[in-house]
Amino acid sequence: MALAVTLLALVVVPVEAAHGARLAESSPVAPAGRPAAGSGVSEPITVAQGVTCSGPDQRTVARLRAAIVARRQAGTAITVHDLRTQTWCGYRETEMFVTASIVKASTVAALMWKRQKQGRSLSADERSWAASAIRVSSNAAQTSLWNALGRGPEYLRFARAIGMTSTTTDPGGRWGLTRTTTRDQVRFLDELATGTTLTAANRGHLLALMRSVTASQRWGVPRHAPSGDLVAVKNGWLPYGGSWRVNSIGYVTGAKGSTATQHYTVAVLSTGSGSMSTGVARVSAAARAAHDAL
Repeated sequence: MALAVTLLALVVVPVEAAHGARLAESSPVAPAGRPAAGSGVSEPITVAQGVTCSGPDQRTVARLRAAIVARRQAGTAITVHDLRTQTWCGYRETEMFVTASIVKASTVAALMWKRQKQGRSLSADERSWAASAIRVSSNAAQTSLWNALGRGPEYLRFARAIGMTSTTTDPGGRWGLTRTTTRDQVRFLDELATGTTLTAANRGHLLALMRSVTASQRWGVPRHAPSGDLVAVKNGWLPYGGSWRVNSIGYVTGAKGSTATQHYTVAVLSTGSGSMSTGVARVSAAARAAHDAL
């Protein structure tokens, strides 16, 4: 873990010197509205206690909202999408946060999509980089993937294609400073869970990598998941701008990937923690809302 943190710092931290100013911890974008077309989320949209929810099953809406209110943490945002009942709830879900290493998962997906359009699969080198970037959060592997993809412009083509409308890349090309929202991250996870932009084979391959992340990095979404559930996860952590940015995204299913009992996506983004351990505790506690309610 310490090595991963050090490597990430080497990749992206000389940013304040380059930009001459501290990056804002989070900034609001457009007010919450209807989820992306094709997300399956139905109206009515309701806002209560700061949590925006949508879905036809009002019991699930009420249960999930209450859990988010009870579990929300300082400096965190969360979006949860229950794919069984099409319930969607979010707290601060349109605010922008630095991705740190969670961008590695969508970078692999973007490269898969590019290769699909070229009529081929990932090369042997690209598959090796993908495994290292996801399973152990290798920054060197991610940089190789980012360069093979074509960096920010190609990444954003994929992001927009799957409905990630708010996500932006760093003008200097530093992948760790991509900025995103919990809503966009859930849209990405929904693509892996049930989407059609990537082939079933590519979605399955990336989910398999995310389900085999090294044990020391299985905090955040997996930490409080019910025993026996299968969790695909990618976490990110970065000391930047005077605080730790710690994030966790995940897709939860029942045993052996069954969607009959559990079938939901969760994204938690955070800023303002004084240490990595504090950030990990915060995002793990916030993500627990999904497990409590669903």
